Amino acid sequence: MLKKIISTYQASLIIAVLSFTTVWLTVHYLGAVGRGEISLFLLNLSIVQILSSVVGSASLVYLYSRHRLSNILVLSTVWAFICAVVIPFILLALHMLAIPQLFSTILLSFLTSVLLNNYAILMARDQFFTYNVVRVLQTGFNILFFVVFFYCFKIPQVQHYIWAMYLSYSVVLLLSTWLVLKKQTLPPINNLQQTLTDFFKFGGLNQLSNIIQLGNYRATLYMLSKYIGLGATGVFSMALTLTEAIWMFKDSIVSNHHSHVARQNNIHEASKNNTKFMLMSGLGTFVVTGVALLISVNMYIKVFGVDFASVKTLLLLLSPGIVALAIGAVISHYFSGIGKIKYNTYTSFAGLIVVLVTGIYLIPQYGIKGAAVANCLSYCTTAALLLLIYFAGVKKQIRAV
Repeated sequence: MLKKIISTYQASLIIAVLSFTTVWLTVHYLGAVGRGEISLFLLNLSIVQILSSVVGSASLVYLYSRHRLSNILVLSTVWAFICAVVIPFILLALHMLAIPQLFSTILLSFLTSVLLNNYAILMARDQFFTYNVVRVLQTGFNILFFVVFFYCFKIPQVQHYIWAMYLSYSVVLLLSTWLVLKKQTLPPINNLQQTLTDFFKFGGLNQLSNIIQLGNYRATLYMLSKYIGLGATGVFSMALTLTEAIWMFKDSIVSNHHSHVARQNNIHEASKNNTKFMLMSGLGTFVVTGVALLISVNMYIKVFGVDFASVKTLLLLLSPGIVALAIGAVISHYFSGIGKIKYNTYTSFAGLIVVLVTGIYLIPQYGIKGAAVANCLSYCTTAALLLLIYFAGVKKQIRAV
């Protein structure tokens, strides 16, 4: 498994470099306000994607070996279409989405959801090399098309970034679909109702946890947009982007661990690497965070612009939570892999309460620094509860089996 983790980390590193190039281009040519618009657009896509993943994505990894591929493909694609059409209108009604972005949100939500389902199938098959190559290609095409639009139209706009997403997702979706179906003989659809029931039983609770967790990560963006403005939202979104880049080390560990756990029928076998991976994830993330904090403020200004001078301070405020959640994520994915999603839901909900309560007070008073503290407290709360549940209760149950 170590080889797969290294391979996934290498792919994530390449993706991070390409993503930061895209971020730099958007920040440099669109400014903090433009970056803020893109961040809110991507956040809305994430909301649709999470709801679409009730029948697909992470739950698909768990159910892949338990149901026919034809059942899985039909249900996940139909559900992706329904969510892509319905959810954006709900966001529009809640004033979380602007009318000019409605069509783009619908189309990109569908493309993203189906693509993530293909990724999940590749993971479920343990085809991590193919999975990593396709992910790198998607990010690479995204930056390529954005640069092409930039040079063609001379005056960069947020819409050009969205056009680049259209093309990159479409190309990689076709490629990944071919890889999923290659050399596959699809059996006839059978017992579709049972497959759908299992998707909702497992995926519903899983995605409820993810929706709540998304609130932990991103609720502060909405609050910043409301209380401070799009400029502050753009700056804080940059700090969150750097946070996610730091987390790519733990993501490489937990994605492989989750796939391994989901294929196990023996709970002892599934749990034996938890402590080792928690240490690896925590120490690796601590080192990467330290490197990010050693970079001077002037370097951040030189790369992202003077509007983003506070990014290093924000990372410092977020750093305890970044490391804590890197450790807790191993247990979160373990719970998901063995079907104990309820623990993830409980802990995510506790984190959401913390970020909402503290954010409402801190953000109007302290702006983006208050948002960073609120997120950090949420991360630490979620991680602490995950570890408490695992070591105090679940581990005893494992030993008793």
